Amino acid sequence: MRDIVGKIDGKIGNDGLLDIATKPSSLNEAPIIIADTTRLDNIGWKPTYDIESGLDHTIDWFRNK
Repeated sequence: MRDIVGKIDGKIGNDGLLDIATKPSSLNEAPIIIADTTRLDNIGWKPTYDIESGLDHTIDWFRNK
């Protein structure tokens, strides 16, 4: 999430102004979570946007509202 929020921060022109606080992870919290997209791959689903163009599209949508 931090990476995505950082990308949005840079794209809207606030590069570096957003300060994301961190908190220590709890002992039972996974250090990283990775999605298993095997089922999506098996049915032939492909995303319409990559992360960069998806964020650009979403930011443009909000700016036009």
